[in-house]
Amino acid sequence: MNNLASTLLASGDLAGARELGEKVLASQKRVLGPEHPDTLRSIGNLAETLRASGDLAGAREFGEKVLASRKRVLGAEHPDTLASMNNLAGTLRACGNLASARELGEKVLASMKRVLGPEHPDALSSMNNLASTLWASGDLAGARDLQEQVLASRKRVLGPEHPATLTSMNNLAVTLRACGDLAGARELQKQVLANRKRVLGPEHLETTASAWNLFVTMRTMKDDGATGIFREYLARLIPMDPGVLSADERTIRERLLEMLRQGSSGQ
Repeated sequence: MNNLASTLLASGDLAGARELGEKVLASQKRVLGPEHPDTLRSIGNLAETLRASGDLAGAREFGEKVLASRKRVLGAEHPDTLASMNNLAGTLRACGNLASARELGEKVLASMKRVLGPEHPDALSSMNNLASTLWASGDLAGARDLQEQVLASRKRVLGPEHPATLTSMNNLAVTLRACGDLAGARELQKQVLANRKRVLGPEHLETTASAWNLFVTMRTMKDDGATGIFREYLARLIPMDPGVLSADERTIRERLLEMLRQGSSGQ
């Protein structure tokens, strides 16, 4: 049941993932106890589902709970504890607590490099998380440096089309755009979108996010191809009920509606 909830989350069915995650967590607490490793794994998974759904307060509460339990039960440098620490750092960043997110991110990265090795997938995930925090803090040079390291390692360790590799490529492209390298950003974003469409499908959450990033870059460059990206990947969001969309999809939809309103008013 826990695995199915994770699959629903990866498929973008956030409501289904949350419902099933809450059900399995209640059962595991009752049958296995509140600090059994499987129970803690379910708490961590539910925290990630809440964050993806936009419930940051709930995600932080569950993230802090599972981290405290894993430290007590497994130890401060157990891989599962470090994974919880990395996830909480991401939630803190999403909440806008950038100083705490950076402090925790730097701590977990150092521990993961020491315990797991510098190119372990979890260590690369924590480096990617820290890069996102640096970016949000305005340290674009620091973010770019880490993102280039992560992308090179993921290509070598996981392959050029692995979802984590594509995430790194997408993140680096966003940083290049922020640094003013629009041509470099557009090239990477085209690669990410084509690969995600092929691997995940045209309406997957991550494909939609990639299409939005490319659309924004192309509009900034006054590239006529932006219209085609809008029609193929993004226009479907406009008539949809926001309640069935993820937090990221709702944000994209709101920004598209604002663009359309500005266009109709001649701005």
